Amino acid sequence: MEKLYFMVTNDEFELPIAVGSSVKELARETGRSENSIRCKMRSQRLNKKSISYKIEVVEVEDESKRLN
Repeated sequence: MEKLYFMVTNDEFELPIAVGSSVKELARETGRSENSIRCKMRSQRLNKKSISYKIEVVEVEDESKRLN
């Protein structure tokens, strides 16, 4: 399983802002530091309120493995 990291809006629509295959890539795409992304993820796990954005982690199945 591969993980994708999504930065989404913090509203009922959860529109995608950026996508990365790692925290490092997501940080590079958004201009934020890896530390700020990880802190955001930790805050979400602790159910702290966020007004700007959320980070969603989605596990996806590798296509090549599924076909074999």
